[in-house]
Amino acid sequence: MFDLLVHFHFLRPEWLLLSLPLLALERYARKRERPTKTLIAGIDPELRRHLEQPPSAKQRINPDSMFLWLLSLLIVIAAGPSWRQQPTPLAEDAAALVIVLDVSRSMDSSDVAPTRLQRARQKMQDLLERLPDKPVSVIIYAGSAHTVLPLSMDHDIVRNYLASLTTDIAPTSGKLPELALPSIDRALLNRQGTGNILWVTDGISQSSASKIRSWCRTQNNELLVYGVGSESTEPGIAPLERKKLAQLADDCDGRYFDLSVDTRDVDAMVQHMANVYRVIDDQGLPWLDGGVIGVWPALLLTLLWFRRGWTRNWLWLCLPLVLWQPEPVSAQAARDRHLTAPVPAETNEQRATSATILNIIDAFAELWLTPNQYGRLLLEWGYYQRAMVVFESTQWRAVAAYYAEDFEQASLLFSRHNNVHGYFNEANARAQQRDYVGALTLYDKALQLAPSYTPALENRERVQTIVDDIDRLSASQQDEAGVSADTVEAEDPQIGEGDERITFEQEQGASYSAEELLASPEVTELWLNGVQQDPSQFLRTKFRYQLDERGVSEP
Repeated sequence: MFDLLVHFHFLRPEWLLLSLPLLALERYARKRERPTKTLIAGIDPELRRHLEQPPSAKQRINPDSMFLWLLSLLIVIAAGPSWRQQPTPLAEDAAALVIVLDVSRSMDSSDVAPTRLQRARQKMQDLLERLPDKPVSVIIYAGSAHTVLPLSMDHDIVRNYLASLTTDIAPTSGKLPELALPSIDRALLNRQGTGNILWVTDGISQSSASKIRSWCRTQNNELLVYGVGSESTEPGIAPLERKKLAQLADDCDGRYFDLSVDTRDVDAMVQHMANVYRVIDDQGLPWLDGGVIGVWPALLLTLLWFRRGWTRNWLWLCLPLVLWQPEPVSAQAARDRHLTAPVPAETNEQRATSATILNIIDAFAELWLTPNQYGRLLLEWGYYQRAMVVFESTQWRAVAAYYAEDFEQASLLFSRHNNVHGYFNEANARAQQRDYVGALTLYDKALQLAPSYTPALENRERVQTIVDDIDRLSASQQDEAGVSADTVEAEDPQIGEGDERITFEQEQGASYSAEELLASPEVTELWLNGVQQDPSQFLRTKFRYQLDERGVSEP
């Protein structure tokens, strides 16, 4: 908006002078319609008091006031307002792209084949092919946030790093997107112009969304939110929180995009990002006439003069201003911005009828209750699956999933809260899945924040008892089978019949000096073939080191 005001000007400012004689003519016409003072003075004051009518607010929309609006609009159109220049191929993509990718456990859900994370990586690959000149940075987050790659123009390297990202590459589990905000600031430091921040995720908690909104107010970069997943409530799958993500994008003056089975989502993102190109030669380009967009409102205002009593005898003088077009206007075919894939028709009539009834009930309840209030009622009435869909709060949605015995989804949703209750509830869900070791780890995290938290102490003791019982049972079964650690150590090493060697020599890999690599292309090719091309192990080590240094994220 500020740039629009800076560059706003009129291409033909001399047309603004036309307002003076036309306004004078209108003033003269109004004056003629009023009774003269001599005529008014000849009427008895007592009778005149009953004849005169005070101006009414309902009479503000009349031929005189509407004519002034129409006149002002026509003069502005004729003056040619302009605030942007004609596009040119001589431009550079000055806006950097920062891809913030969610690698939490919920991104392993298979509601979008093959998984949400793999589909998101494929979409990012397609996006890079459509934006070959844009500098790109990649940041990942789960329980901690890390920069995979700083801003780079080499998209081949970016693709290689994107292909190596998995949900176990982050050193800690969870979903804390706010930890990526300092990394975004560092990536866009000293960059001129507005950058694009593409946030790829399937959900966000209220506390994280509030922190991101506060951060958006302090920077001028554009936030694009890309929702990956579906809103279905299948067991073990956390649904896509489309409303929350769309609201976050709207609060940050950004855009929300939905995943599509074709390339419509990528096309929409490319079209939106293409509007931030920086023109190389600003002075040599013509300015576009923005007054043409006011022609249609002017024509709509002229329709009022078809009403009885709104006729003006000399209004036809304005007709050339309405019909006059200073420059030919070129129109381009607009892209389809409808990003939601068509929903297939239901084949089961009963299921369709039930869904219709539920939608009617939901629509009626939304008139009186907030989604969280309505979801709480459904939770109290025992409709846990429906409550999971209705709740906006991630915490309450996780509670509904826990009551519905969908412990996998409950643990995924509870992991988005980095506090005592979040760790405690996620540990309970893990224990219900018989992931006792993971539950003990989460109980310990909760007790580190609140050592006297009684429920965590009691549940940890129960889970530890189960783990000890399992260990004793496993040890007794090994002893009964006659296999123990003492027996194995007492026996001598056995040699297979197919080999007579007792010792083996370790084979040494070939090593090359710098001179040999530079002198022989064949040796260089052999050396490059032995170089590890998958950076996943390197990234794991790097992120673990950063976590040990900082505690929550990269230094």
